[in-house]
Amino acid sequence: MFCWARLHAVDTSDLLPAAVDQGVAFVPGRAFAVSDDLGEYLRLSFATLAPAELDEGVRRLAAALDHL
Repeated sequence: MFCWARLHAVDTSDLLPAAVDQGVAFVPGRAFAVSDDLGEYLRLSFATLAPAELDEGVRRLAAALDHL
């Protein structure tokens, strides 16, 4: 239902607003930890989307990364 990803040298809490601007969202890893250990991680849900929607979500997430 979920995929965890690590983005080296990217604080996913900082990435989230840019992702939302692109029309895609995720949960920053810090939401699942009591420390900053998961700051580079994000959790993506794939359970309710069709493959084409997942492809579009990845494109939008990449665009958000380009805007950091």
